[in-house]
Amino acid sequence: MNKIELIVRIAQQTQTSQEDAKKFLAAFCEVLGDALAAGETVQIIGTGSFTVRETPAHKGFNPVTQQPIEVAAKKSPVFKPGKTLKEKVNGTIA
Repeated sequence: MNKIELIVRIAQQTQTSQEDAKKFLAAFCEVLGDALAAGETVQIIGTGSFTVRETPAHKGFNPVTQQPIEVAAKKSPVFKPGKTLKEKVNGTIA
């Protein structure tokens, strides 16, 4: 499913216009990004939680030249699915 298909389904599910669904999705993504950038965890009961995982700086190597390089520390967004979502995906709940 791509973004446009998601907008159409949200509009159908909520019985609103596609324009309103598009605004909702854009606002959700903006708020989620801002919260994660601020180091917050976003929990949606029944769906899961979004967090930020930090990877420390470490030594690696260039696979072409085999020369050692320093890999910088970074932060990555992570989604951990909740129990209800896992059950739905596995077909154990309706």
